[in-house]
Formats: sequence, structure tokens, C-alpha cells
Amino acid sequence: MANAMKQDAEQYASARRREADEETERRLREARERADRMVQERVLRMSELSDSIVARSESVLDRLGQTEEVRRQLDELVRSLGQAAQQLSDELGEGHPERVGPMPPPGEPRPALRPVESPEEPGERDEHLENARLVALQMAVAGRSREEVGAHLRDDFHVEDPEPILEKIFAEDLPGAQPQG
Repeated sequence: MANAMKQDAEQYASARRREADEETERRLREARERADRMVQERVLRMSELSDSIVARSESVLDRLGQTEEVRRQLDELVRSLGQAAQQLSDELGEGHPERVGPMPPPGEPRPALRPVESPEEPGERDEHLENARLVALQMAVAGRSREEVGAHLRDDFHVEDPEPILEKIFAEDLPGAQPQG
């Protein structure tokens, strides 16, 4: 009888060990599967983030490539405006519209230019109208007629009544200004 009890105990212990081993194996397998899923999700997310970074980097590089062209165009615009301002200054100061030369030396008086004032109440400045005034002045300096500038202000800046701007820019007392017609 003691022998039978011993065998039963050994069989019971052996069965419990198998069950414990199987349970351990099952839990390890589930843990590996969870870990594998988490790794796959992270790899997928990292791949998406990396694709996003690459796309944004390419966009930045494209913009940087365009920056040089924009810089070149701005340099040309600044040079052109400088030449036009110099020509206007020369025309006002010396009466030689055909001559475009260097700026007068420091200390020499420059001709007084008439400021372009806002038709609105003082203190109220509409950036849209300021931009329209600036473009109108640039067009006038470039030799455009009053009618062309007025049409541009109406069409592109949607200024209903460009006359106050035109009157200030095409002042009758400025040399080369075209009288109203």
C-alpha cells in the first residue's frame, strides 16, 4: 500500500509538472505573440513617421531650391526699384530725365517728395490699400499712365474709387506728371 501511494503521488506530481510546463509554455507563447505584435506596430509606426519625415524633407529641399529663384527675382526687383527711384530723384533734382546716375553725395539736399496720404481717417491704415498705393507708386515711377494705374487698382486690388490714390501719386506739381484728362 505504501508503494501504491508513492506511485500515485509520483504520478500526481508528474501530471502537475506537465500541466505547469504546458501553462508556462502557453504563457510564453502568448507573451511572444504580444511582443511580436507590438514590435510590428512600432515598426509600422516608425515606417510611417520616417515616410512623413522624408516627404517633409523633400518639401523643404524643394522650397530651398525655389528660394534661390525667389531671391534672384527680389534682387532684380530691388535693383529695378532703385534705378527707378534714382531716375525719379535725378528728374526732380536736376531736370535731366535721360540721365540715370549715382545718388547725390551725402550732405547735398535732395528734392522734397510729396507723401502719399491715406484717404481714410488718420490712424486707420488698411494694409490692402497700403499695398495698392505702393504698387500704384511703383507703376507710376515705371512710366505707366494714370489710366493704366487706375485700371490696375480697380481690377487687381478691387479699389472702387482709385482717384484719391491717383491724385496723390500723379500730383500736378511733380515733373513728368500727366495732367488729369
